[in-house]
Amino acid sequence: MSLTVRVSIGLIAGLLLGFIISTSHSPWLMRVPYFFDPIGIVFVNTIRVAVIPLVVSSLIVGVGSGGNDVRKIGKVGRRALVLVLSMLLLAAIFALAVASPLFAHISIDRSIAARLNDGIPMRETAQAASPAFAQWFSDLVPSNIFKAAADGALLPLVVVSVAFGLALTRVERTRQASVVQFFHGIADSFLVLVSFVVKLAPVGWNCKCKYHSQRAWEFEPQGLSLFTSPLSQLFLLRLRC
Repeated sequence: MSLTVRVSIGLIAGLLLGFIISTSHSPWLMRVPYFFDPIGIVFVNTIRVAVIPLVVSSLIVGVGSGGNDVRKIGKVGRRALVLVLSMLLLAAIFALAVASPLFAHISIDRSIAARLNDGIPMRETAQAASPAFAQWFSDLVPSNIFKAAADGALLPLVVVSVAFGLALTRVERTRQASVVQFFHGIADSFLVLVSFVVKLAPVGWNCKCKYHSQRAWEFEPQGLSLFTSPLSQLFLLRLRC
């Protein structure tokens, strides 16, 4: 059985178990997901801690070791863009596929919805679309790469990594080789870590989905959003491997 099939089985089983537990209204069963959630948290955190160092180091190695080979550098850049877009697309598709049928069967009291809307501050309607694009464009180059890494802003880190790799091609050969070897070692080390994470993915997702599926069926929307992003990151890591 392939890894993709095992991950899918673990994901679906976790969602179904969460639904069954939520609809059972059994006090004993309602406590079961809380015992599995710490395992899922460790699994998801391991994915998150591996994504950024692996992507950044791999890009620097790929671009920095390309020298003046424009085709090789372009290939690395295209692959990075495809990986990022694939991650975003997978998260969006998964959220739509799960959230749409899920919330279609949930009845919401109009008075509760009105109170929620009143509690949300309205954005200024005068804000134009162009400043939003300008903000997005300016955010592509973060003022603090460590803050961007902590916030999980992958696209700005990709831009900085490619720029750093291009600058590295202009450095003196011996120093360039030292820096490339350093990041090569980081990439290889995280690949070993990722290989363990990928093998444990069916178990990790099953534990995570039990808890958050239960929360989602109890109409806590953040229950879904908390594992759609890590799922897309796992897909990115799988592509990288």
